[in-house]
Amino acid sequence: MSWPATYSRRTVCPECNARVRIEDVQFLPSFSCPSCEKEIRVSTTYQKVMRWLVFAIVGPVMWFLGIRLWIVLICWIPFAAFIVGFWTYMGKYLVPPKLEKCKADAGSFQDLGLGSR
Repeated sequence: MSWPATYSRRTVCPECNARVRIEDVQFLPSFSCPSCEKEIRVSTTYQKVMRWLVFAIVGPVMWFLGIRLWIVLICWIPFAAFIVGFWTYMGKYLVPPKLEKCKADAGSFQDLGLGSR
């Protein structure tokens, strides 16, 4: 059984203004728009806010679950990885990301400006 596609007002291609299904949104450096095939990405502001939100919540949640300090230090990274993965999958349905044109970051060490884009 296939589920009906879900759309959001925020998941619109900035290049062609076509609606992009939330299922097609990928948290990669860039992905192709299903309609116009141009490279787009999830807003960097959205990614940063969600990343910091998850990491800020993981520690207190573990503490309130009754785990002592040394256990928090040991379990924080695996628990954070689980929460980040879960939020990446489910969070985009609860708080849909805004999409933006894929442009090279000014400080990216991987983009040397070689070749055509």
